[in-house]
Amino acid sequence: VINFAIAIIIAILAFIVPAAVIYPAKSSFITPQAEEIGTSALALLTGGIGLLALAGVFLTLAVTEKKLKKGSFVVVLSLVTFIGLSFSMKDYYYITPDHFALNEPFSYTTQIYEWDDFESVEEFITKIDGTTAVEKVVLHMKDGSNYSYDGGVMMRMYSTIGSRVQSAGGEHIRTKY
Repeated sequence: VINFAIAIIIAILAFIVPAAVIYPAKSSFITPQAEEIGTSALALLTGGIGLLALAGVFLTLAVTEKKLKKGSFVVVLSLVTFIGLSFSMKDYYYITPDHFALNEPFSYTTQIYEWDDFESVEEFITKIDGTTAVEKVVLHMKDGSNYSYDGGVMMRMYSTIGSRVQSAGGEHIRTKY
C-alpha cells in the first residue's frame, strides 16, 4: 500500500517537479557568473518521463509478486529514471559577460561560444492581437552551427545576446515571420 501511494504521488509530481524543482536546481551546475539561464521544453519532458519511470518503480514493487520479473522491471525503470533526470538536468543554456554556453538536449557536453564567435542573431517577429512578439530566435555561429529557440523560452535573454553580438561585430537581424 505504501509503495502504491508513493507511486501515485510521484506520478502527480511528474507534471510539476520538472519546472518547479529541476529547472531551478540546474543553477547548481552552472557557473556563478551566469547572468541568465534557460532550458528547453524537452528538458521538462525528459524530467517528467524520468519521474514517471520512478513512479513505475514503486508501482512495480507494489503489484508484482514474482521476484525475477519485479527485479527486471525495477532495474529497467530505474535506468529510465536515471537517464531521464540526468538529461533533464544537463539540458541548459546561459550567458555570462564573456560568452554564451549551451548543453543541448541529449548531450552531456557544454559548448561555449565567445561573443565574437557569433555571425548573427536573428529574431523572427510576429504580431499577436496587434502586439509585436518574438516568435523564434536563431543563433548563427561562424563555425556554421545554428541554434533555434522559441522566443517565449528565450524571452529575457535574446535582446542581451543580440546587443552583445552586435558589440562584438556580429549582426542582430529582425525578420517578420
